[in-house]
Amino acid sequence: METDLTKKVNTLKGIGPKRADALKKLGIETLRDLLFYFPRTYIDLSDMKTLDETFDGETAAVRGKISSEVKTKRAGAGGRLTITKFLVSSGSVEMSVTLFNQKFLAEKLEKGGEYIFYGKIIKTGIFYEMKSPRIEPFEEGVIQPVYSITEGIPQKMIRNSVRDVLNSYISEVKDPLPKVLIEKFGLLTLQQALKKIHLPENQLDIEASRRRFICEELFLFRLGLAHSKGDRIRKKAAAVKSPRSVIENFYSLLPYAPTNAQRRVVDECVCDMSKNYAMARLVQGDVGSGKTSVAAALFCHAAASGFQSCMMAPTEVLAIQHHKTLQPLLEKVGLKTALLTGSTPQSQRKILLEDLKNGNIHVLIGTHALIQKGVEFANLGFAVTDEQHRFGVNQREMLSEKGQNPHVLVMSATPIPRSMALIMYGDLEVSVIDELPAGRQKISTFLVGTDYRERMYNYLRNEVLGGCQAYVVCPLVEDSDGLDDVVSVTSYWEELTSKWLRYLNVEFLHGKMKSAEKEQILKDFNEGKTRVLVSTTVIEVGINVPNATIMIIENADRFGLSQLHQLRGRVGRGSKKSYCFLVSDSNSAKERLEKFCTTNDGFAISRMDLEQRGPGDFFGSRQHGLPDFAMASLTDMKGLDEAGKMVDFYLSVREVIPEKESFSVDSAVRRLFGSVAMN
Repeated sequence: METDLTKKVNTLKGIGPKRADALKKLGIETLRDLLFYFPRTYIDLSDMKTLDETFDGETAAVRGKISSEVKTKRAGAGGRLTITKFLVSSGSVEMSVTLFNQKFLAEKLEKGGEYIFYGKIIKTGIFYEMKSPRIEPFEEGVIQPVYSITEGIPQKMIRNSVRDVLNSYISEVKDPLPKVLIEKFGLLTLQQALKKIHLPENQLDIEASRRRFICEELFLFRLGLAHSKGDRIRKKAAAVKSPRSVIENFYSLLPYAPTNAQRRVVDECVCDMSKNYAMARLVQGDVGSGKTSVAAALFCHAAASGFQSCMMAPTEVLAIQHHKTLQPLLEKVGLKTALLTGSTPQSQRKILLEDLKNGNIHVLIGTHALIQKGVEFANLGFAVTDEQHRFGVNQREMLSEKGQNPHVLVMSATPIPRSMALIMYGDLEVSVIDELPAGRQKISTFLVGTDYRERMYNYLRNEVLGGCQAYVVCPLVEDSDGLDDVVSVTSYWEELTSKWLRYLNVEFLHGKMKSAEKEQILKDFNEGKTRVLVSTTVIEVGINVPNATIMIIENADRFGLSQLHQLRGRVGRGSKKSYCFLVSDSNSAKERLEKFCTTNDGFAISRMDLEQRGPGDFFGSRQHGLPDFAMASLTDMKGLDEAGKMVDFYLSVREVIPEKESFSVDSAVRRLFGSVAMN
């Protein structure tokens, strides 16, 4: 029991009731809270300079004395702006310092006082200036911690209080990590880390202590997820086994040699399906990495064992595309494939369901129609859901209920780092197709403004006249009041057909159209009858037209990077060089769109998206219940990977770890997750 650390902070010298109340605003009530109130940054005094050693534009820590009166005046409408000015003497020269709306800080400054001024140097001739620098009282020491403070709590008071607690109570701190884990991964002990985070002697101390706290938090987080996953009851299922020759024969029918990544993922799935409990695996891969071929190989594997399979897609367009791709391929190995969507005519549906129930259909592909009442399989052993992020867990469960605990594979064309996939899909094993088939073209991507449209239209016309096809993606179906600068499908189509592409077949497509109409438009585009397709994001996934080489995305700033990557992936699917144009005048989005143009790597783009949007937006509703970290971040892929290795090692040696140390780990996991249910 860390009884002494539960004492209130007002037991420390120099902290009375007022300061205790002010510290409470910072979340500091006990001595333990104070110990774990980490510095937000540091001032490195080992690199401190005098003014005459600095240059214009340099950000530096300057030691100096205030050599004039500190004067504050009000300015602006109603006097809402306070401006404080004074001179600082450092070395052989002086510097003017200006503060804005920092009355609280200004009142603490005294003429003759010695301080550290940290900020950007502005040098004009022989005159030096700093605006809004960070100001700290000068203290002896190599590196000074800087804490977030509030009114009534000076930096010096927090530093002194933390030092007092470290000197008197550090022995009371119990380490939640077992010694064997600390030694294996070269971590500081918790006591060492606390000392070095608050009182570092050099930058190495800061890095080592931060690594300890980040590893601890991510280890406990990953361990909590592992416990949650292990606590789920694995459903018993029939083992699916077939001769290796079944899959090898399928590979020989493909128009290209499968990649090593595809082979690896198929083998992982075959291994899972050979066991007597249901497979639950996520396969994720970049656009065009060959996930559908992986599923097809497993359809053959299941059929050879006497089981039916199904694939559920989120949209009718995608379901039709999958059926069109898979039907002729599976027919070569004697498998009958059928398509079921909401648009399937009742007469055709009746015959289809009868064949399905009798086992005459080996693979059923469709939309949510697959999980409706009346859809009965003779012996469903393998179920696939495509574009996993568009389905909920309940819908996946409903599909599984169509059989006796079939083996389940979920696929996602939104590539995310493997560690993040393990967090988002905690109930699934994860496979990654991290290799593209040979011959896939790199798509050259350009960010252009609306003033570039005329040149872009001329280029588009020339390429289309030369035999190529193109997509144009717009955010809106129709023009909308208040969104004058946002391009719509209908207005764009009208402009192209009335002026730039007057003599060419241009069609438009959006989600509000009837299914039959959408199907016909896509069929015409696929057959080359339509040269340019103006569409909403309905073509984001599943459309495969090798002759399409140009993608124009209007108002690109309105889309996330991962969505832009999916859209861009509609081109570059054939042997011809392909191009993508992002049209945007947004200054705020310019940097992220320029970064997007530099890479075709979906995993790298996903990391950019995660860093820019943050884990909250990235997880969406799944974010609810994730713990808060003091130092770690779910964007830290390297840290998450290391934490995964720590969990694997810990679970492998847990039985030989002293019971007291294991209990500390379990307690820390519960403390991190709080009241969040781990399942």
